[in-house]
Amino acid sequence: MKQSRLGDGRILFTVGYEGRDLPSFLELLRDEGVERVVDVRDNPWSRKPGFTKGPLRDALSQAGVMYEHVGALGLPREIRRAVKEGRVGSFEASYREHLEENEEAMDGLRELAEDERCAIMCMERRVEDCHRRFLAERFREEGWRIVHL
Repeated sequence: MKQSRLGDGRILFTVGYEGRDLPSFLELLRDEGVERVVDVRDNPWSRKPGFTKGPLRDALSQAGVMYEHVGALGLPREIRRAVKEGRVGSFEASYREHLEENEEAMDGLRELAEDERCAIMCMERRVEDCHRRFLAERFREEGWRIVHL
């Protein structure tokens, strides 16, 4: 495993934009020194102004934060359907399997986070309500410190 340039430990942030406007979202990232937002939405589109892929990438760039969309770590439509239907156990098992099938995308995220202060981003503000908790759990199991913003 390569040595992180971040020094004393590996850290991964998670963040959701629900209930936030774009300026407060950007301020939160700046306050934590986030260098790259890794968008883990399957489809990086939002009804909330500023949070669709293009406008978000542009706003982050102007704030000095890089943007990366990793749709392979998103929640595929068929798994989202399980959530809407209340099949939580099915959702969890299916998404864990999805992560195993997308280990290459996980490796790419790991590489980014080794070298930059990264925040994985989705819509849900509470990580407990979002698939990014499973991503964070995988990193925690590998000894990473996880900070939910």
